[in-house]
Amino acid sequence: MRDQRSIEAILLSERRYRGLVETARDGVLTIDFHSKRILAANPFLCELVGIPLGEMIGKTVGESWPSKKAAAFQALLEDLPLNGSLRFEDMELDAKDGERRPVEILCNAFQTGDEMLIGCGVRDVTERRKTEDQLRLLQTCVAHLNDILMITEADPIDEPGPKIVFANEAVERITGYTPAELIGKTPRILQGKDTDRNVLKEIRHALENRQPIRRHLINYGKDGSQYWIGVNLVPIFSPDGECTHFAAIERDITELTVKEMRIRRLADSNAQAVLFWNARGTVTDANNTFLRLSGYSREELSSGVVTWPGLVPEKRADDWRRAHAELTEKGSVSPYEIEIVRKDGTPVPVLFGAARIDDKLQDGVGFILDLTERTKLEQQVLNAKRMESLGTLAGGMAHHLNNILSPIVMSVGLLRTTATRPDERSLLDVIDKSANRAAAIVRQVLSFALGVEGAKVDVRPRDLLRSIEARIRDTFPKNLSLATHVPADAWTFSGDPAQLHEALMNLCLNARDAMPDGGALSINVENVVVDQQLRRRHGQVGTGPYVAISVADTGTGIPPEIIDRIFEPFFTTKEVGRGNGLGLSIVSAVVRGHGGFVEVLSEVGKGSTFKVFLMAGNRGFSSETPNQSGAAART
Repeated sequence: MRDQRSIEAILLSERRYRGLVETARDGVLTIDFHSKRILAANPFLCELVGIPLGEMIGKTVGESWPSKKAAAFQALLEDLPLNGSLRFEDMELDAKDGERRPVEILCNAFQTGDEMLIGCGVRDVTERRKTEDQLRLLQTCVAHLNDILMITEADPIDEPGPKIVFANEAVERITGYTPAELIGKTPRILQGKDTDRNVLKEIRHALENRQPIRRHLINYGKDGSQYWIGVNLVPIFSPDGECTHFAAIERDITELTVKEMRIRRLADSNAQAVLFWNARGTVTDANNTFLRLSGYSREELSSGVVTWPGLVPEKRADDWRRAHAELTEKGSVSPYEIEIVRKDGTPVPVLFGAARIDDKLQDGVGFILDLTERTKLEQQVLNAKRMESLGTLAGGMAHHLNNILSPIVMSVGLLRTTATRPDERSLLDVIDKSANRAAAIVRQVLSFALGVEGAKVDVRPRDLLRSIEARIRDTFPKNLSLATHVPADAWTFSGDPAQLHEALMNLCLNARDAMPDGGALSINVENVVVDQQLRRRHGQVGTGPYVAISVADTGTGIPPEIIDRIFEPFFTTKEVGRGNGLGLSIVSAVVRGHGGFVEVLSEVGKGSTFKVFLMAGNRGFSSETPNQSGAAART
């Protein structure tokens, strides 16, 4: 009874084994130990080999399997001893679809009962080989990267910092450390005194928040040398979402950074403004000249608030659109004149040229040359030519008018001797006053037109102002107060007292007219030394000691839009009959004729100050000597 149960158990175990073999996902092969011929194979093996079981039974592997390596495997089977094992990893089967399937075979020779067999497990390792090949390729690529690949633990963020768990071979070429020297250390050993602490704070913030980050910073090699790197730091997460490591790709950008710094220094030292913009029209970078010209700060530039539409006034928007279209189509824009608007809203005439950046077709680089000084010079030349023409015309007219007025003036004197009635005398007074007024205008026109120079003598400011002060107190309205100040040590200067008297009186008359409802008029004298800065603002005037005579009022002031025109001949804002537009032009001509210059300061509603600078007599001062008793002219 016991023997019967044992036989049944054995048969049940055999059936279970055969069931497992039949359903296995690995190939199972049974070979006779002595003949080395195939006795059995499961369906998966037949499918793997691509041969029906009937065609394999009774044949050797070398005879039946579709592989060039079958014979080599068969030779190993022939030498396999009983109770021995064999592992063959070099078998490749030729599949019917034309592909080759690598397989791994593990064989064991054993005896069961009276039978001696070789049992073989055959596994398709196609996917594993692909994975291994990819891993080897990845390892090769990582090892031969020009950039550093470094992997660190995610924690701790605080000291001593996360440890390096992997570094490729490039790390030695760039840092001087071998990968083995860095494993277990923290990347912070590569930092030093010039490493930007603000950048390190930004990197720390990214580490704490498990965020990727890109930055440029200075690192130090094993020998202490500096190098610039561009680091791209990314977090690595486990399947359950936990950040376990950080991977860093670090590129040596030392050469590129040095070139950029050189270009930056070159751009910043350029007298022209240089700026870069993107496809959206945002100015992304610029040199210091542009910042000075536009009035924007580098922080505003970095924040993206500076744009081309904001720089170009609305009236010139079409010009910019045409330039942008030309830039997109041709790749460059020929220099042309345009206006840009400063941050404070003031327009600036500029010469603008641009080129497209080839690798970013919508991005561009522009060059701006400030034409303000050139425009002023052109205006000065134009004004000089216009004044020359006006002078010629005015001179001719003045001579003709003088010929006409002379008989009238002389006739009035003769008629006075014969006039007896009061109405006749009154009429002659009107004619006489009008003729003399016309004659005075003719003299002004001739003085302007011919630039007649009078005899020059040493003039003391106190004497000059004394006569002017007396005339003002006698003729000006009583609602105007007058204050004068002449220091005791005021320098003398060489000039024509009559011309200077007329020029200063013209300034005082202008001040009177600017205060129709009354106000304060002040005339002050001071000793000053003109320096190079003031000299540059007024052209080729000499440096050194000057006497400055200021005429200041508390009147209506001069609007900014016309202040550059006030010295033009015949330009006036007064009503018809109240001004001829020659007063200030004569002031300018007289002062220039004396080697001096005029400065104007004015604010609408608060008044104006005209400061006349006249070169002092030889006081023994050089152009570098400051004034000891007066103020230095550094306005």
